Amino acid sequence: MKNFKILFFIFFYSSSLFQLTAENITLNDFIERVIEKHPQLKVYTLAEEASKARTEGIIAQDKWLYSIKPFANYFGETAASQYKSDSSTIYGTDFTFSTPLGLSGGESGITASTSAEFHNPISMEQQEELYRQGVSAFYRQSLLRNRGMKEQKLLYEASGRDLEIAYLGNTELVEKILLEFSLDFVEWVYLDEVTALLRERVAFSGDLLKQVELRFKNNLVDEIDVLRSRESLLNSRQALSQAEYQLERLRNSLEDRLDLGLDSSSKPVFDFYAIDPEIENKITGESLLSTRAFNIIELEKEKLALLRRRLSYLKDPALDLNVSIGASSKEITWPDSLSGMTPTASVSLAFSGALNKKTVDLQIEENSLLEEKNSADRENLLFRLDSLRNSLVTQLNQDRNYIINQNELAAIAKQKTEEERKYYNQGRGQLIYITQSLDNETLQQIKILEKLFSYHKTRFQAMELTDSFSSIDKKAWR
Repeated sequence: MKNFKILFFIFFYSSSLFQLTAENITLNDFIERVIEKHPQLKVYTLAEEASKARTEGIIAQDKWLYSIKPFANYFGETAASQYKSDSSTIYGTDFTFSTPLGLSGGESGITASTSAEFHNPISMEQQEELYRQGVSAFYRQSLLRNRGMKEQKLLYEASGRDLEIAYLGNTELVEKILLEFSLDFVEWVYLDEVTALLRERVAFSGDLLKQVELRFKNNLVDEIDVLRSRESLLNSRQALSQAEYQLERLRNSLEDRLDLGLDSSSKPVFDFYAIDPEIENKITGESLLSTRAFNIIELEKEKLALLRRRLSYLKDPALDLNVSIGASSKEITWPDSLSGMTPTASVSLAFSGALNKKTVDLQIEENSLLEEKNSADRENLLFRLDSLRNSLVTQLNQDRNYIINQNELAAIAKQKTEEERKYYNQGRGQLIYITQSLDNETLQQIKILEKLFSYHKTRFQAMELTDSFSSIDKKAWR
């Protein structure tokens, strides 16, 4: 008796210590670790940032632009005939500073130029020199095709749709990754529940064997009952060993994939026996119209409409207004060229267009075909989502009804085991009936766990279908 008390104390102390040191992990804790460790989520973030930078670059404008153009020209006798010289050499530099005028499509700026000309007159030995200076302010404005930067604005809006599509697509992929690991978590819970159930079965079989061995010593039962009890205990231990192996293998697999910090002391915490009676109301046909997959199709439709408008503008001719006001000089000495400037002004219109617009027409035709494809994709997506929703709802209903009926069977099996044991203790029953009832009780409970596992997997998949599986925010996976 003293040894039994010591063993009981050691067992109780060890169990308490394990409970204190065990790491309880909820589904949210598990998902947070996946978000932190999964490398693919960082790739999605970088891809989104690159798309955003590309979109902003379409309409971004530098505040000031400058250009410096040095030049040197040489004219031979024929070319220099306008100077009545054997040859001429010109050196000079043009300086230009300009700035875009917001989103108007216009541009203004300042141009300064300086040059020196050296001429060799015909039949004269002395070289002639001529210095030119000039400064002007200019203004350019598109009057037709790109007035108000219509093309860039439409392209910017279309790229904005691409950015939204990229974000929704990345979020969709993120949720699929989280769903995959959440299903692994539910399987972890399932195997943990099976292991706990089989541990109870081993404890029950062990108690039963002790009871039968005591009765055998007192010549109350035959040796066959001892053998049956021992066989039942060994079978229970074998089933428990297999369940523990599957549990450890899954836990090691999760740890190897992402280094989530899991070990033998890690224990999943999840309301495995909870049934959501409102799940079907959360995945109605109307909810499919607000899913990310459907929104991607709608954004693609909007983008194609914007590109169609932009392509129609490309068929218009270009008409640009150029206005320049300034001053210039032409003197035979450098100092005089800096002081003797006279005013200048010019106004011009530049009209240009394509005689053959086949390229734009082909682009418009391609865009129209893509719009038709988008419409077909929309119908196909709705059909596919609705079919999948109906399949998941049917599976959920079947699982829930099965679990309800199976709970009743498990309750009956448990009560039957208790009655068989009571009859056996009273000497009115046989041990084989106890083991058979116990096997049936364990089987019924395992069936419940299997169907609960199926139910939660289907429930998660249904919630992921309607984007209600988890509230994913950008900050959560960056």
